[in-house]
Amino acid sequence: MTRKLATGSMLTVDDQKRLYEEQMGTDALARQVAAADAEAGRCSCTPSSVRRRWEGADKATSRRVHAPECPRFKPWMIEARS
Repeated sequence: MTRKLATGSMLTVDDQKRLYEEQMGTDALARQVAAADAEAGRCSCTPSSVRRRWEGADKATSRRVHAPECPRFKPWMIEARS
């Protein structure tokens, strides 16, 4: 099933992005996508992966660490980034 913007909409999300890019340009589309992702709480960075033995764990595991400007950033990630 193709993702739609709204129930009954004739445009898919990809169609809307393509039309917006044609009208406003690639840079404007990138800004709009980043703003929409931030508003929805989606990741806006390229997270790194940190593998170590976390407090209270009996073995090493991996966790994703997001950039401070990303909506998915958590305070514990400051220590994990260093």
